[in-house]
Amino acid sequence: MEMTVRENLTLPLMRPLRRRFGRLDERAERAETQRWMGTVALRPPNSQQALKLFSGGNQQKVVLARWLRTEPNVLLLDEPTQGVDVGAKAAIYELILAAAQAGSGVLVCSSDTKELVTLCDRVLVLDEGRIVSDVPRRELTESRLVRAELGLGGNSSSSVGKGVSA
Repeated sequence: MEMTVRENLTLPLMRPLRRRFGRLDERAERAETQRWMGTVALRPPNSQQALKLFSGGNQQKVVLARWLRTEPNVLLLDEPTQGVDVGAKAAIYELILAAAQAGSGVLVCSSDTKELVTLCDRVLVLDEGRIVSDVPRRELTESRLVRAELGLGGNSSSSVGKGVSA
């Protein structure tokens, strides 16, 4: 949280930003930071500002951009929009869906049923670490998830699909 946006965005993947003999190419780092700040619509777009000085939604967008920049095969997200405003939530959803569209497997753990309906192809409802319901996309509604959480929905008869991904 003490580090700048630039440092947070570029730290996990420095190799493309290095010149010969391992020196950091600061121009490339600035350009990469500007590109990602634009991609996530960071407000204000200040790469030198410490992450702790941004709103929760903008902090979350920077953290998500940091990992999306690495082009992950799998993206694990735990409560990705908890505590963020509606505008930031929509932007974060777009980033997550774009990552899935680009080929990343996305696993979302969330207590927000609307979020799960928006993002997931399949939802596994857990109770004390056990799967109590497997809800495929075609049955995925908020009311279906609430019933499953309350133990009223029963387990779906669907076969195991692609996994919980967008």
